[in-house]
Amino acid sequence: MAQLIVQNVDGCRDTATNTIRVNGLPTAAFNISLACLAHPTLFFDHSDPYLAPLVYSGWNITNNGRLLGSMTGFQAAFTFDSLGSYHIIHAVADTNSCIDTVTRLLTVVPSPTSAFSITPNYNNLQGQIKLQNGSLGASEYYWELGNGLTTNAVSPVTTYEEDGTYLIQLFARNTYDCVDSTSMLFTMLYKGLWVPNALAMGPVQSVKIWKPVGVNLASYSVKIFDRWNVLIWKSDKLTDKGAPAEGWDGTFNGLPCPQGVYVWKITAIYSDGEIWRNQDYGNHDNMTGGNSGYIHLIR
Repeated sequence: MAQLIVQNVDGCRDTATNTIRVNGLPTAAFNISLACLAHPTLFFDHSDPYLAPLVYSGWNITNNGRLLGSMTGFQAAFTFDSLGSYHIIHAVADTNSCIDTVTRLLTVVPSPTSAFSITPNYNNLQGQIKLQNGSLGASEYYWELGNGLTTNAVSPVTTYEEDGTYLIQLFARNTYDCVDSTSMLFTMLYKGLWVPNALAMGPVQSVKIWKPVGVNLASYSVKIFDRWNVLIWKSDKLTDKGAPAEGWDGTFNGLPCPQGVYVWKITAIYSDGEIWRNQDYGNHDNMTGGNSGYIHLIR
C-alpha cells in the first residue's frame, strides 16, 4: 500500500492511496556447447521464471566491447570465425516485463579439418580401395565406409564386394574434442572381359564353346576370322548382367572348321562409358593385350 500526500501554501492537503504489486525477477541462466572455430556454437536457455512465464530470451556476443552478433530464442546458435575469448550477455523477460541478465566468458578453440582421397583398385585389385587421410589438426579418426563397416584407422584399406554407390564419411577429432567431418560418394562397378585362347573339340564339355567372360558391359561386338580373313562368326548379344551371351562352337555355316589358328577381334564399352582395352585390373596372366588375339582350335 502506498500513499501520496500533497499540501499547498494555505495548509490544505489531499491524500491518494494505491496498491503497488512487487514482482519477483526471473533468474537468467544458460548453457553453452563446446565452442569450436568455424562450427556452430549452441546456446541453451535454462533461466528460471519467478512466477510469471518467460516470453523473451536474447543473446549478445561481444569482443572487447564490440558487438559481434545478436540472437533471440530460447535456443540459439552462432559461428565464430576467429579464436579468442568472447562475452556472452544473456537477457530474459517475463510477462510482467521483469528482466534479468547474466554474462559469461566464452573461449573459442581450434577445430580440425577433415579431408581424404580415394585410391581405387588398390594393389591392382578390383573392389579394393585405400582411403588416404588428409586431415589437419586431428588426433583421432572414425570412418563409416558405407558397407556396414567402421574403423578408427588413419588411412584404411577396404574392399567392396558388390557393385553400388557407397557413402564414405570421415570424422576427425582433435585434443579439444572438436570434430569435423567430410563425406564422399564412391561408385563401385566391377569390370572385366576375359578372352580364352583355345577351343578343344574333345570330350571335355567346358572347352567345346569359345566364349569370352565379362561383366557390366554396355555394348559388345566380337568377330572371328580364319587365316584368309574370312568372317566365320560374330555376336553382339549380352545378358542382363552385361556378360557375353553367345559363344563360338568351332563351326562355319553349320560345318566343322578345320584345326588351326583363328583370329578374334572385340570392341566393348563398359556401362560407365570406359572403353575395354584388354587391360583389366587383376591377374594379367595369359592376357594378350589389345583388341585382337588368336584362338587355337584343336580337334
